[in-house]
Amino acid sequence: MRKFLIFSLLVMAVACKEDDPTPKHDGGNGSGSGNVDGSDIVYETDNTREVCRFVYEVMGAYYYWNRDMFVDPNYMIPKIDYRQEPDPEEYFNKLLSDDDRFSYMGDNADEFMGEILEGVSVNAGWDLSYYYVEEGSDQIMAQVNYVYKSTPAERAGAKRGDILYLVDNGQVDITNYTQKFGGSGRFTARRYDSSLGQYVDVDYQIVPEQLTIDPVAEVKIFDGHIGYILFNEFIEASVDRLTEVFQNFKAEGVDELIVDLRYNPGGIDRASQRLCSLIAPEANVKAGDEIVWDSFNEILSEIPAYSREQSNLCFDPSTPVNLGLQRVVFITGSGSYSASELTIIGLEPYMEVFCIGSPTGGKNSSMFIMMPEDFIDSATETPLFDSAINNWYLAPIVSIYYNSNDYTFDPTTGILPDYELNEYAFDQLVDLGDPTEPLTAAAIEWLTTGQITVAEPTNRATTTRGARLQNPKYQGCRLIPAKHFPLAAKR
Repeated sequence: MRKFLIFSLLVMAVACKEDDPTPKHDGGNGSGSGNVDGSDIVYETDNTREVCRFVYEVMGAYYYWNRDMFVDPNYMIPKIDYRQEPDPEEYFNKLLSDDDRFSYMGDNADEFMGEILEGVSVNAGWDLSYYYVEEGSDQIMAQVNYVYKSTPAERAGAKRGDILYLVDNGQVDITNYTQKFGGSGRFTARRYDSSLGQYVDVDYQIVPEQLTIDPVAEVKIFDGHIGYILFNEFIEASVDRLTEVFQNFKAEGVDELIVDLRYNPGGIDRASQRLCSLIAPEANVKAGDEIVWDSFNEILSEIPAYSREQSNLCFDPSTPVNLGLQRVVFITGSGSYSASELTIIGLEPYMEVFCIGSPTGGKNSSMFIMMPEDFIDSATETPLFDSAINNWYLAPIVSIYYNSNDYTFDPTTGILPDYELNEYAFDQLVDLGDPTEPLTAAAIEWLTTGQITVAEPTNRATTTRGARLQNPKYQGCRLIPAKHFPLAAKR
């Protein structure tokens, strides 16, 4: 893991002074007392205090809404003394702004980084959307959006559109739905039978495996020149995978493009940069024009490294292939977050961008992934945090992003499609990559005729369902690589 030196500004902004009541670092073993009022503090584990200190110091410097953490305008007197907090995650949640739906932390850094960078995780090999069974209920059901090839879900017979409502013959509720739907068991689902015109029950047994998921799940060429990709994750592995796909598109003479982002929760900036650079007009890519720039908190904004000129994301002139398109169609849904939304608004100043589907999830903000081992004391070149907590990580919101026209969207509404078409309004979910799938058919029609006649059905055999839950995967994060840490000195 690359190491970073912390500038003195971090110490000035959030670390300790002998003449103020800010918590003092005592070596991080969680022992001893020393509350501001002199009272003793009892911790649940030896490392609790050190984790809480990590949360306090990092959030105090980087968090977009860090102003709300402090009583004074100089960021010296915290509203909450981390030394009194017995649970790091509860403490972290207390710090979050009411405007923040996405920041999170965890204690499984290696597993987390493996999934978001390379797509490696233990799972069934399906993409799910979660819903309350009905309004006012605690019970949860899941709909299968997509089944990846050569996975436990495919081998068990799961199909796109299946509505999972029992696991091991038991109902699933808000307290256990991620565990139940993400684990092993006998799954009971409702499946639409077109021959009967109604839903029937199906059962299958699934045992998740460690998988490396292909972020580009489907690739097709329609009518000899319209490229289609189902792109599900902006992970590190997608950079080379996207390049490979677009090289083939170029060789096959693709001159129109459909990018299906309906289930894409976001990911790393480098993957967004690559996708934009593969699509955009050649002149803009060669010029390295700006895709988006970030607005940081007051502390970071005073540092030149976080200026628009030094921290913005631009087209990459070294991208191996470029389609040089003048227009592109994106298929969107409520599962399209963050880096997906960044790609859409980032391209809008340079080409015609047409969106088909449902409003996006609504995350116009960026995150850093930060781990204790990333930080080194600038004076002694020793770790700032005890190595015993290196399995923890923070993923807080650090900025709001804007495109080169200084535009961002309203996160309460997401990006509204140019043509709204809800795939769940249809009785049967057609396989993705099939040109007759309603949203894909609408995109093909618009590209070939300039109009859309595909419409949602007025009469359908439907199952009742309550509100949709936010997909817990990454919570819609857009991740900025560690090299962009604003308070990290470059070696």
